[in-house]
Amino acid sequence: MSQIADYIKDAEIGDTVWLYDLNANNYNEDRKYVGRGKWYLVKVDGKTRQSLICHNDKFDIATGHARGRSGFTPTMTLYGQKEYEKRAWLQKNETDVKRAVERCNDVEVLKRIAELVGYEEKP
Repeated sequence: MSQIADYIKDAEIGDTVWLYDLNANNYNEDRKYVGRGKWYLVKVDGKTRQSLICHNDKFDIATGHARGRSGFTPTMTLYGQKEYEKRAWLQKNETDVKRAVERCNDVEVLKRIAELVGYEEKP
C-alpha cells in the first residue's frame, strides 16, 4: 500500500491523500441522514508544478481545492494525513465543544477559555 502523505504539498505520484467531498451525503448505520460531506482515501495519479491529479480531477497543491471554473466554490478538497486529523477532529467535536462552553457557568474556566482564544475583556 502506498504511504499517506502528511501534507498535500509533499505528496508524490502513487501516494495516498484524503479527499473531502462536500457533495456526498452521510448516513448512519440505520440509514438516517446525518449531514453532508464525506472523507475518502484517494491515490495521486499525476502531478504538475501546480496541481495534483486524482481520479482525473486536478487539485491545487497550495490550497487542496479542486481546480474548476472560476467563481464557483470548490466542493472537493485534498488533505494530507496531518491536515485530515485536524479537520476530522474539528468536524466531529466543534459543535459539542461550543455547546459545552455555552453551558459553562464557572467564571474561572470561562476566563481561561477567553485567554486561550485571545478574547479581550470588555471594560
